[in-house]
Amino acid sequence: MAEMAREELRERREEVEMAISDAAKFTACQSVESRLVGPRSQIRIQMRAYPRGTAIESQHLGLFAVLHAPKGTTRQSWKLRCVFTVLNVHPEKHLKKMVHGNFESGKACGVKDMLLLPQLFSPEAGWSQPAGEILVQLQVCFPFEPEPACPAFCRELDLSKELCQVAFILADGSRIYFDRRLLVARSEYFGEMLGNDSWKEGRTNENYLRSNPDANSRTMSAVLRFLVGGSFCLRDGVAQAFAVRRLADQYRLKDLVSMVDSALERVLSEGNVLTFLAQTLGSGGSLEAECLDMLQDNECELLERQKPKIKQIIKENPQLAETMMELLMGTARELRGQKRKLESPRV
Repeated sequence: MAEMAREELRERREEVEMAISDAAKFTACQSVESRLVGPRSQIRIQMRAYPRGTAIESQHLGLFAVLHAPKGTTRQSWKLRCVFTVLNVHPEKHLKKMVHGNFESGKACGVKDMLLLPQLFSPEAGWSQPAGEILVQLQVCFPFEPEPACPAFCRELDLSKELCQVAFILADGSRIYFDRRLLVARSEYFGEMLGNDSWKEGRTNENYLRSNPDANSRTMSAVLRFLVGGSFCLRDGVAQAFAVRRLADQYRLKDLVSMVDSALERVLSEGNVLTFLAQTLGSGGSLEAECLDMLQDNECELLERQKPKIKQIIKENPQLAETMMELLMGTARELRGQKRKLESPRV
């Protein structure tokens, strides 16, 4: 999967495309807006276009991004990078302009002079698509924001050296070491394992993980650092984060599972929602709920737009097909209920 292959995901990206019909019939200062994109728990993005300009004297198409903050947030501005595109029938002539800086919630920021109106409406220029509409796109990138730093003693802890008695033998055969007393105190799972002689690990102080592909130096170090400092940092990429999540679930570390979910929600987007859902399906966690909420939004419209990806993802995770069918049937039931209400005679 493309999203999982990128080990160093450092920003959330959202894209939205809008077709402007009868653009020539707009008046100056008249605008049209796209749908909202993004998870509801995060900043959502909307594109606003002024086909006849933002002022009476304007001679340019104007394109803008509008941020919609989630309910309850106290934050007022976000640092973003926006790329606005007007599509030409000849791909090599697509027009792109970039804007970056601090954007405030509810305020439109963008490009007033995207394209001269005489060029936009010229039949020979190629800006009108075969169906007559003008196609515009917006890509928004949220640069990675470092999470709170791990405690100093946690960052300086060298887990490659034998600090104490318990050895973790990883998938590649390497070892890392951790204090047995801390494992027992911080984890019910390890407390049961190491505090009972009926477990081999309790007798040998060795935990063999050779058959677990998720157990590498980075993922196990993240789990053990959580036991020390109670924190998780999304710094090794999405694939490693999901591996940490699976280990945390295996070791019954619910707080770590929640932390990983929270970190991944900050990079969740329409482009990776199906991939993320496939990784969390059936977990009952907040990330799964956020993914399902995104798919249900706008009568499951996102499933239609993600059609090219669905076949491959379902092939890798058949259970996902059942979940998507349940979403579609639930949406159909809701629409039928709304229709019956509209058709019911008023008393």
